[in-house]
Amino acid sequence: MVSAAAKRETVARLQAGFGISGRRARAVSGADRKSMRYGSCRPDVADLPGRLREPAAERRRFGDRRLHILLRRDGIARRLTKIKRPWTNGQVERMSRTIKEATAERYPYDGHAQLTAHLHDFINAYNYGRRLKTLRGLTSYKYICKCRTSELNRFTLDPHHQLPGPNISARAASA
Repeated sequence: MVSAAAKRETVARLQAGFGISGRRARAVSGADRKSMRYGSCRPDVADLPGRLREPAAERRRFGDRRLHILLRRDGIARRLTKIKRPWTNGQVERMSRTIKEATAERYPYDGHAQLTAHLHDFINAYNYGRRLKTLRGLTSYKYICKCRTSELNRFTLDPHHQLPGPNISARAASA
């Protein structure tokens, strides 16, 4: 796989060497039009580990925060959000909002037990009846069953046994 930077370099060489247009050079090299004008706005941080080690070695008590203050003076921003966490992708917040809109904001409840019962009913209807675009039109339950048939070693429980039916109430299956 060729990187976008290498494709940009190839297009520039084709344009300079053969005198062809950028469109033809991109077509020959297979480069995407959108990646041609890309310019990185990040500063060059090749020597970043060395620049962090020097002050840390001088003063043992130089913590993470002080080191990042020094880096900010040099124009290197600190990334505060951690990647691959549920609060960074927004999916958990979106699902919480969907549940809140469908239950608490739509209906007035007399007590906590009534809200809990409606919440269980909504979750079961969502998991077993709602078709989702991201799952190519399958419900969450059907998608899990499909995944289990292709990758049996990943599952310890049979999802067919979790389906609410005559012997299992809907509230017991979701608990």
